[in-house]
Amino acid sequence: MTRYKPELFRYLREYFSGMSSLGIKPVVVLDSSSIIQLEQTFRKKEGYDRAYQFIDHLSSTAPERDALIVVPSGVRDEVIQHHLHHFLHGKPEISKRTVDHLSLCPSQLQNVSLYHQTENGAARVDTFRYDLRGHYTENIAGKKATIDPISFNDWEVIDTALTLANYSASLFKQNSEVGSPYPLKRCYRVAVLSGDKHICWTLEEAFNIPKGISLIDYLKPINTRGFIIE
Repeated sequence: MTRYKPELFRYLREYFSGMSSLGIKPVVVLDSSSIIQLEQTFRKKEGYDRAYQFIDHLSSTAPERDALIVVPSGVRDEVIQHHLHHFLHGKPEISKRTVDHLSLCPSQLQNVSLYHQTENGAARVDTFRYDLRGHYTENIAGKKATIDPISFNDWEVIDTALTLANYSASLFKQNSEVGSPYPLKRCYRVAVLSGDKHICWTLEEAFNIPKGISLIDYLKPINTRGFIIE
């Protein structure tokens, strides 16, 4: 029996539904594996010159407002390398138009970067990063631990997403403490798209760390290999 696979864009629309009324901003964080998968799918559907349109489709998955697209700097570098040095049927694996569109996406949101530069933000984010790396080392097993270890760029995607979630959890607490009627205002709801087990598994494991329990409402890792794309 064929295993049922949900449709990716429909799933994202459901995940982001209703966020605007709460003041929550939707964010999609991309890694290189999800970009390649989406690019190839849209190339088959729309043709090489219009494959970049998957970016617009991702933005429009937030029903009330466009989702923000975040592309960590290491992922952007990988995308450029795939454009320059990897070919499929005689054409670059990732088109120049896709590279150009992704280059306009931030590697992190500015207010979140500023939060990480504060004393409290740095303490919260950096401590969590340290704890997660320790948890990862203690719990990873099999070839992912030895033959195919996690990469620097994988960690950058993970850290980018978790910093967004930590910022949101901190802001919610701050808003609640001052009695704001909209405690979730300016928080983020983050979807991390990746076909890489390292990234998805590690983000799921982050919720098992005591300090990570509060992040589950703001962050969802989505393994794109488990979805169809229409």
